[in-house]
Amino acid sequence: CSWVTQELENCSLTDDQMSAVQTLPLWSARSPVAGTTYVGSKYALMFPVQIRLNDAIQFMGPGNYIDHSSILFWKFEKKPMTMKEIHNHMASRVGDTVDSRDIPALVKLLRAFIDHPDSQKAKIPLLVPDTTGAYRSVETLFSRREELFVTTMEACQPSALIHPSFDPLDPSLKLFGLKTDVTFDTFISCACAIHDTVAIQGIPNAIRAVYSYYRDQLPFVRNAKWNALDNLRFIPRAEDRRRGVPSFNSYAKALPSTVSPAEMVRPEYERVAWSQRGLFPTGSEPTERLLAENKALGLPSVEDVVRPMT
Repeated sequence: CSWVTQELENCSLTDDQMSAVQTLPLWSARSPVAGTTYVGSKYALMFPVQIRLNDAIQFMGPGNYIDHSSILFWKFEKKPMTMKEIHNHMASRVGDTVDSRDIPALVKLLRAFIDHPDSQKAKIPLLVPDTTGAYRSVETLFSRREELFVTTMEACQPSALIHPSFDPLDPSLKLFGLKTDVTFDTFISCACAIHDTVAIQGIPNAIRAVYSYYRDQLPFVRNAKWNALDNLRFIPRAEDRRRGVPSFNSYAKALPSTVSPAEMVRPEYERVAWSQRGLFPTGSEPTERLLAENKALGLPSVEDVVRPMT
């Protein structure tokens, strides 16, 4: 068949002959189900020149696929699949797990998607493996190049991190929705992960990392929605409820060791609200910038002040 297809490039065919030739099983194709077979070009799905059949076939759904052919493209005006068509033919679905042996090929395939301008124009929703190898929408995954994400998610929600093998694609995947930067919204995700996990298991390193970012860097992040964090528990409170007087602990309202901003009290209001709220860790009290940005942080309510008196 290869000799025949090469000869076709140089021979002159009428329109009827062209149509007939396209139905003849002259082209070696591969199917995820049937393996290698020969099909007419009319029935084949041709990859664009940027994607090799060997790098893609294991990820495709039913169909007869062929590598890009210059003879078919120029002589028979066979159009290769668009990136959107390739995506639509892929068999991978959210929750499926990629075989570790296929990861190098998947990296190449995703690189082809990333580099092709049509992928971004079509807003193709790429699926990328998470830490466990399960496919997830790239828009739900966090980069491994941001220390806060790694420290938090590895302890609380490993499936939220992109698979380590896809780290080379990290900067480019940002264009498709990968969470690469700490914004107020991604910080909320980290705080939520702490809140959802801390009651189940100890995660001291993650708690310290999230609170440290909250205290020192979040005040400089734009578009802050501070009240969205009020009831999320991610702050490690001081062990004693009245600083230097551990014997008072038994008189205070019961609080877990990790509390929310709404459960904390500023040092200057400790004497009137220590029994109802937790104290910030010694040496890690809120910075002036944090208090300036989040003016409600640590301010006791009237009820907090009055309740111990009743």
